[in-house]
Amino acid sequence: MEVHAYTHTARKKWAQCFWEFLMLFLVICCSVSIRAQPLPDSVLTRYNSAKNQKEKGRCLWNYFKTVISNDSNEVTKAFALLSYFQIQKDETGADNTQSYIADRLNRRGDYLTGLNMALSVLTKCEKRKDTIGIIYTYRTISNCYAFALNFEEAFAWGKKAIPFIAALNDEVELSNTCNDLGAIYAQAGMPDSGLVYAQKAVNIDTRLEDKSNLRYSLSTLAENYMANKDYDLALPFLKRALHYAEAISDAWPLAYAYLDFAVVYAGLKNYDSTIYYAKKCIQLSGNTGYKETLMKSYQVLYTVFEESGRQDSSNKYFRLAMIARDSVYSVEKANNIQTISFRVQLQHQEKEAEAAQAEEERQTNIQYAGIAISLIIFISLFLLLSRSIIINEKWISFLGILGLLILFEFINLVFHPYLAKITNHTPVMMLAILVAIAALLIPLHHRLEHWIKHKIIEKNKKIRLAAAKKTIEKLENDQS
Repeated sequence: MEVHAYTHTARKKWAQCFWEFLMLFLVICCSVSIRAQPLPDSVLTRYNSAKNQKEKGRCLWNYFKTVISNDSNEVTKAFALLSYFQIQKDETGADNTQSYIADRLNRRGDYLTGLNMALSVLTKCEKRKDTIGIIYTYRTISNCYAFALNFEEAFAWGKKAIPFIAALNDEVELSNTCNDLGAIYAQAGMPDSGLVYAQKAVNIDTRLEDKSNLRYSLSTLAENYMANKDYDLALPFLKRALHYAEAISDAWPLAYAYLDFAVVYAGLKNYDSTIYYAKKCIQLSGNTGYKETLMKSYQVLYTVFEESGRQDSSNKYFRLAMIARDSVYSVEKANNIQTISFRVQLQHQEKEAEAAQAEEERQTNIQYAGIAISLIIFISLFLLLSRSIIINEKWISFLGILGLLILFEFINLVFHPYLAKITNHTPVMMLAILVAIAALLIPLHHRLEHWIKHKIIEKNKKIRLAAAKKTIEKLENDQS
């Protein structure tokens, strides 16, 4: 009896241990799945149900702009998301996330790392023909060059995105790109060109009632007026931009709005307001790590204190501005940016040379195919029209099949670039179009072959009949 009780107690303990182990295992699995899936379920559902990489890219960037960009740990969460996509072997998700990380690193002054990352992502996006990834990566590269004060490269890379956006007919992306270009022109001191792009962005956002984008485009329009010293014109646009930025509470446009207000009020000699907004920008930029707005706020303050005769404060903020500038624009970083630019130019030249060589080879192949088709047509016509040669139908079938194959290859060589452009290099669509072309050529080939064989049979009969008549006449002559 005691043994039975002991056994029952032991089983009970084992069962309890088993259930505790099972619960622990489930908790671990759940925690792992939470860490492994950094996307919200609603976003993940939309992402997985996307039909192609274009829709996946749109879904991701919408999540980046509306959710993760408002988070103080946005970079950490973006890296977690990148790790998730890499584990899932999802190139579209990984590359777009990397492009977003590159843009965020650039905002925090690490434009060199951001540029290298964006350039590596661009190569993969171009290989996959990922239009959304290409557009955003072009803009990231452009902004990295703008942060490095290399405005010529910034303009060139930003404008590269416009043809891709036009192909998508996407006004939101057109507004984003025009806004970025307008901001770079203002920073470069070229407000005449900047106003064109900024006004276009504001017009699109106003028509679409896109308050999220208006907080950027209105500030960009104001910055171009500021670059033109038209501070009175800039102020109303800044007030509207600040209203939208505060409503959404995104740190980046808010920091720039504070900085722009400080610059405008400095231009209007309203030094109290200048100091107020510059210090608000310093506090926000210090918390978020935005080095550019931090450095420029220090510059505004030491200039204002210098003009108002407060030398101690001017010296203090001058030193802070120089420390911030040295951390952002070191000589080593400038040299590395030039090296990257040279490397990209060489790669671009190599790609152009390869494309030119491929086009030359294609034209040569087209000529060879044209010569082969002409030769087959000539031989067929010669055999068909010859009055003394009896032709075997098997030769006609052989020449017909050979001509059909060469004609199909000729069509493929001529129209391949246009098919690739229409189908965006989608293999399934290109194969479907080529199969449709073949489906049209085969019946035509059969009809033509049937007609030629019919003509050849008639011609062979005539030749044989003529030969028979000659033979009969010769025999009659011999007998006579």
